[in-house]
Amino acid sequence: MSTGIYQFDRTLLEEGSVHVRKKSGDTSYFAHRHEYFEIILYQNCLGRCIINGSAYPMTDSCIFLLTPTDYHKIETQNTSVASSVIISFSESFIDAELRARLAHSARVWYSPTERTVRAMEELHQDYEGNTKNRKKKLFHTLNAALCDILEYSTPLTAQNPYISPPIAKAITLILSDISKCHKMETLSRLCGFSPAYFSSTFHKEMGKSFTSWLTDVRIEYAKKQLRETDLPLIDISYQCGYNTPSQFIKMFKKKEGIPPSKYRKESPR
Repeated sequence: MSTGIYQFDRTLLEEGSVHVRKKSGDTSYFAHRHEYFEIILYQNCLGRCIINGSAYPMTDSCIFLLTPTDYHKIETQNTSVASSVIISFSESFIDAELRARLAHSARVWYSPTERTVRAMEELHQDYEGNTKNRKKKLFHTLNAALCDILEYSTPLTAQNPYISPPIAKAITLILSDISKCHKMETLSRLCGFSPAYFSSTFHKEMGKSFTSWLTDVRIEYAKKQLRETDLPLIDISYQCGYNTPSQFIKMFKKKEGIPPSKYRKESPR
């Protein structure tokens, strides 16, 4: 049973760690960031990925390269046929030169070669297996796949303008701990903005008000917890930053049209 992104983060803090998983169907993820690198291969998937405030279209086959500095959200549409291979790894699991290239590379790549797709599939097979020199093989295959992506794939251009550093700072603070009571007045002061200027800038860059965006982030996180864990509603409500379960249930129902208990019951495991 998955317990959410925060516990998964802690399992990957060990140097030289790698984790590979394959997912089919609903490949959407709430807005989050983590302390490790990640490569995601999407196939037969339409939708968009929002990275650091910029929206990138998802095509039939594309790859996302994510670093520890990136916050991101995945929104998929054709969940019945979509699939993904997700490779999460600590920075020491890749070559130092590649690490530097990744930090300054594009985040989204189109038209990966057949060799890249095959390598990522092999990474999943090798990870699930128990072959001799498994870790060394994973290291070499991953580094080869990264080189192939950077050399032969096509970078995608963001649909939205780049988000400003102060707003990115505020978003990073929120996503680092969703359970906190994040007030716009406090965040605006930390960003060096007045509350009014912070509010107008946030709305302009993110396409919605601060309150609406924060609610979306909290509810998306709650939905993931409801689908993938058996945590009581009271625990999930506190994890999402709500002071009381009744407040959480009210906001969830307003946003999704049904109470969280019904959403959990109707969501496939």
